[in-house]
Amino acid sequence: MEELGSIRFVDFEKAHFDGILEVERESFPDPFTRETFEQFLKEENVFIVALEKEKVVGYILATIFQEKAEVVSVAVKNCKRGMGVGYNLFKRLEQRLKELGVSKLFLEVRVSNKAAQKLYAKLGFKQVSTIKSYYADGEDALLMSKELMPLPL
Repeated sequence: MEELGSIRFVDFEKAHFDGILEVERESFPDPFTRETFEQFLKEENVFIVALEKEKVVGYILATIFQEKAEVVSVAVKNCKRGMGVGYNLFKRLEQRLKELGVSKLFLEVRVSNKAAQKLYAKLGFKQVSTIKSYYADGEDALLMSKELMPLPL
């Protein structure tokens, strides 16, 4: 378990579900449901939760297939944005993925979500392509990816 001030980062447990769904609803116009998350949990994954006083303030979920991983969802409560929570969630995710032998991480982001794009660029993600009408409301997505350097032996 690692910390960022009063925020600690832990592996997902079922007790976190309600808090994750609350952050999800606050963060997205078309939030995932509990059932959607449960489907992703059936796949190989890394799911990290940011807690402050045992309340969920953020999370990141990535699914793994072979040497690649996709960030399925990442969100931080509005009141905690800009404080390094998202950045730290990604750094912890990357470390875990490297330990699992993953060499490439990718994600999709709304073309209108400039704040997220700025964070992803800071983290070293590069834009690969645009996916037309990716989201339910018809908005396009940017496909971004990042090579993960292997851990030293």
